Amino acid sequence: MDPVVALLSPPPADARRLRARLARLVRHYARTGSPLAARAVAAHLAALLHSGALRDPEARCACRRLLAHWRCLAAAPAPASR
Repeated sequence: MDPVVALLSPPPADARRLRARLARLVRHYARTGSPLAARAVAAHLAALLHSGALRDPEARCACRRLLAHWRCLAAAPAPASR
């Protein structure tokens, strides 16, 4: 899948596919520092949190903390160059 399409696509409903796409988006953000990628990661984390796939309370708490972190990254200005 084209990285830009993945950034703009809604999160999948299937938890396995959701986690796989989330991993690709995090790697994409690591390469580019794109706020759009950070927004996509945040959207996918929110979808994972609300999917019911995280049954363990500690896992849900960790996901909430990650979601807050990625929302901050999404709000930051884009880096000048990488």
